[in-house]
Amino acid sequence: MPTPKKEAVIQELGSRLKRAKAVYVADYSHMNVTTLTELRSELRKADAEIQIVKNNLIRLSLANTPWANAGKDLHGPCSLTLAYGEAPVVAKVLKRFAAYHKERPVVKAIGFEDSVHGGEFLGTLASMPTRQEALGMLAGVLNSIIASFARALNAVADKTTEAGTATPGAALTQVSAPAATAEPAPVAAPLEETAPDASPEAASEEAEGGAEA
Repeated sequence: MPTPKKEAVIQELGSRLKRAKAVYVADYSHMNVTTLTELRSELRKADAEIQIVKNNLIRLSLANTPWANAGKDLHGPCSLTLAYGEAPVVAKVLKRFAAYHKERPVVKAIGFEDSVHGGEFLGTLASMPTRQEALGMLAGVLNSIIASFARALNAVADKTTEAGTATPGAALTQVSAPAATAEPAPVAAPLEETAPDASPEAASEEAEGGAEA
């Protein structure tokens, strides 16, 4: 049976586990106090915390959670990191921190959603987009769809213009424009009446008559 002091620790961890969205059991051996303090600070920024407790207390604390298997087969000094915010954010912190500190801490087990994964799942979880990143990706997809739709509309408009199909606006302009009036064809001027040419005989008679007078 756990001592009253250990029982209090288990209950405290149990209440914290109820709020956690993910847990990371890690080996923190060869990490000094300064390094652990730095890790605590980084985790706090990611809405997470690290608890340094004995392995049997980790096991007992996880016993009544979906992540009970994460507390089995623990050896050496282990820590329990609880993520209260987004699990991928905390995974990114742990992965990045280990890359700059000789691969410490070494994550052994991860409890995420209703499953328990091995330490290798850290890379997969760290590669998942955060909520902010997912929203940015969604916005990018929506902008791409809108841009494609606009290009499609422009292409249709260009094809319509090339085919000579009047748009509603152009058709309205044509209807409202005054019709052009045709110029009347020129009317030919009437011909002047001319006297018929006199024959030679008539001219001779007129000349003789004038002489007798």
